[in-house]
Amino acid sequence: MEVSTTINDLARSVVDRITGSVGSQLVFGPAYEAAGRTVIPVSEVRYGFGLGAGGGSGTGPDGQGQGSGGGGGAGGGVQARPVGFIDVTGDRAEFFPIVDYTRIALASLVALTTLVLAVSRTSRRARR
Repeated sequence: MEVSTTINDLARSVVDRITGSVGSQLVFGPAYEAAGRTVIPVSEVRYGFGLGAGGGSGTGPDGQGQGSGGGGGAGGGVQARPVGFIDVTGDRAEFFPIVDYTRIALASLVALTTLVLAVSRTSRRARR
C-alpha cells in the first residue's frame, strides 16, 4: 500500500469520526420543561484537525552511506461552549444569550493595548 493511500485513509477516518460526533445534540441540549415553559440550551461547537507526513533519503554529512526515513502524525479536537438558551412559552420562542464577560474583558484589553502602542509609535515618529 502506498503512503499517500494510507494518509488519505487516515484523513478520511479522522474526518468521519469528528463529523459523526458533532451533531445537533451537541449544539442544542435536551429540553427542560417546568411551569408551562420549555428551555433549550444552545452551544457553539467548533472542531478541527490536522495531519502530516514526510520522508526522505540521502547520504550522510560526509558523503558516505545511504539512509532514508519518514514519519507522520495526526490530531484533532472539539470545543463546545454555551452561548444561550431558547425559552419557549405558549406560542412564543425567545433566545437569551449568555454574556461572556471574560471574553469581552480580554478583547477590550487587546484593543486598548493596540491603541496605546499605535499612539506611542505615532508620537515618537512625530518627534523625530
